Amino acid sequence: MIQAPHVNLNGSSKSDLLEQYQKAYLAASKSVDMLRLCAPHGRDYQGLPVEAYETARTQHKMRMESAHKIANDILDIVEQITVQGR
Repeated sequence: MIQAPHVNLNGSSKSDLLEQYQKAYLAASKSVDMLRLCAPHGRDYQGLPVEAYETARTQHKMRMESAHKIANDILDIVEQITVQGR
């Protein structure tokens, strides 16, 4: 489980934390959308060895998985903060 900040009197307010993490989540989600547009297409690898396109597809898949993980982690933090008091 992702460790979220603990809302308390001496720390940042719940609303500030939510605003910050919600903005971060929107940015991470946008990065997923933008990365999707960058998916490799075979026509861009013509003239290269056939494995170049396969390598690019594998690497793109890994980037997409990483971007999804970041977005999901941030969403988890938002959800944890949301259920806290104050």
